[in-house]
Amino acid sequence: MNKFKLLTSILLISLSISIYSQSSDQGSSWWDNTKKFIKDSSKNITEIVAKNSSLDEEVEDLLNKDSNQVNTINKIDGIRDYVAKYASLKEKDIANGCRNGFSKGNCRIQIDKVLEDIEKIVFDGEIISYSKKIRQLKERIIELEEEKANLNERKFGVTDEEEAALIKQISDIDVLTTKFSRYIELLEKDLQIKMKNLGIRLSKDQIEVMTSRVDGDDLAKSIAIFDITKQISNTLGQLMEDNSFSSNATTKYYGVYLILSEILGFAQREYISKIEKAYIRKLDLYKQSGYESINYSKKQMQEATMKSSKEAFQKNIEAEEFTIKVIDIYKGILMEQKVQLQNALKITDEKITVAYSTYKTASNSAALMSIMNDTQSTFNQILDMQIPDIIPFDTKELEEEFRNLSDKLSSQ
Repeated sequence: MNKFKLLTSILLISLSISIYSQSSDQGSSWWDNTKKFIKDSSKNITEIVAKNSSLDEEVEDLLNKDSNQVNTINKIDGIRDYVAKYASLKEKDIANGCRNGFSKGNCRIQIDKVLEDIEKIVFDGEIISYSKKIRQLKERIIELEEEKANLNERKFGVTDEEEAALIKQISDIDVLTTKFSRYIELLEKDLQIKMKNLGIRLSKDQIEVMTSRVDGDDLAKSIAIFDITKQISNTLGQLMEDNSFSSNATTKYYGVYLILSEILGFAQREYISKIEKAYIRKLDLYKQSGYESINYSKKQMQEATMKSSKEAFQKNIEAEEFTIKVIDIYKGILMEQKVQLQNALKITDEKITVAYSTYKTASNSAALMSIMNDTQSTFNQILDMQIPDIIPFDTKELEEEFRNLSDKLSSQ
């Protein structure tokens, strides 16, 4: 059996080199082509290392970033510049004063554009993207494993010196693979700590589930929004107390608090929209494609005459049925998350209404102080409502299928 494997490998290598040599100079020798073949292998490793250098930096930045330290004064100053523009649109929205062509309509689209600009100030364009980084690292590991398999195949039919060079390249791949696996562990641990700091305790298995889900980044963004908004609100409350003698200053603070409330609602609406318009729709398309594949396999299985062909079609059917089952589970999770977000959004919208009413009145600083003193418990209530139940995977197959679906949902 070993002799047969060795013979097969030699034939494959010879065939590969033969095919490779067809694209080389006709006058080149077999050995010249072989050396070029191996040299290209080394080039591939170099390219892989270079490709991952930027990912190294991104992961290091994410791990070293202290998300608890926010310059709240600068952010409050940036938000204040938008208070007048937002208030004007809000008044028009209440009076149905915005126009869509020749007809009147609400101003929600224009308001959301303003909120999108404000969000960049509040979060400096930063989104905690643990799930994305972990997916990238796992993709790199797969690429490295494929390259390692290619190098192992090329070790046959070369000199000891060339084989040693290939072994060195394989060793380099092993080092990179180990490093990326360690990065994944560190990112998962860092996310677990950040969640714990917000009062959300998740096990290692639950963290793995969260980062495998396509909405893992959206959930991390929501966490960042609540965390930073609470910090800004705390500073805002102190400023309100210190500058209560200035009616102009307190009015601006009312506006800042109002916009912070709107930012929470904006983030929640975006999350809900992404679930509805992106994730759920794509899952439905994948499910439809799965049923089409099953029908095709069933039809071909009926026409097949060989037992091996029938067995192959049956396995294909079972694989598609499992995928459809996972799609239904995935869709159910996202739909439940959508309901939780909608319930949380109702509370957020109520807080926006109260904040706007207080801003318009702007005559009783005690009214806003009372609202802001209640902010901490309100934020916690809203956050608790939109954190999903994260149940660990039952099997490795289920985990792998979730990751495959997440990759497809996020890449298209």
